[in-house]
Amino acid sequence: MSHEPRLIPLEHGVCEVDVWFLPGANERAVAQKTRVVEEAMISIDVADVGWYTLMWTPTASTAEVLGFSAHTGVMAATDDPEVFALAAGFLFTEGVIERLADIQKMEVCATDASIVRVALVDPQAVQTRRKNVVMGSSCGVCGGRDAVENIAASLRPVGETLTLNARHFSEVTEGMRKLQSVFERTGGAHCAAVFD
Repeated sequence: MSHEPRLIPLEHGVCEVDVWFLPGANERAVAQKTRVVEEAMISIDVADVGWYTLMWTPTASTAEVLGFSAHTGVMAATDDPEVFALAAGFLFTEGVIERLADIQKMEVCATDASIVRVALVDPQAVQTRRKNVVMGSSCGVCGGRDAVENIAASLRPVGETLTLNARHFSEVTEGMRKLQSVFERTGGAHCAAVFD
């Protein structure tokens, strides 16, 4: 086996890599392959504002995604344009946009699928603390935490009439687990769910 790690893409979001497995403290290491979460770099280039580069786990091809405009919505050969969801969600948490209607259009760059170009309705109105940056981690501490806290503060408190029993949580967990294909193959991906 080579000392240089070699990633072999298996499917979107999952790669295979050569590793040394140590079965026990006094046992010899065994060469084997394991599956890991694929990470890729994505740059969100916001016209007249700046760019943001971050890591993501692409689980769908960006080649099937054509664009988004406020007038036509999503134009894609897939019903899950996750690259646009990531870009819009990131811009929201960074405070670049307040709502989806603030985006005039989005498109995956024709010559480089790792770039999403975004045009805003009113880029001069953007007041963001940072731009033209590379995000080294998605811990959430250094990003637009204020925007998320402001949203949470504006939500109405849930009354005591809402109760859920364990069966409901079991159903949600089971449904969520069925959608976690990268986790099923690697054991190394996180997820979140919204349910009613």
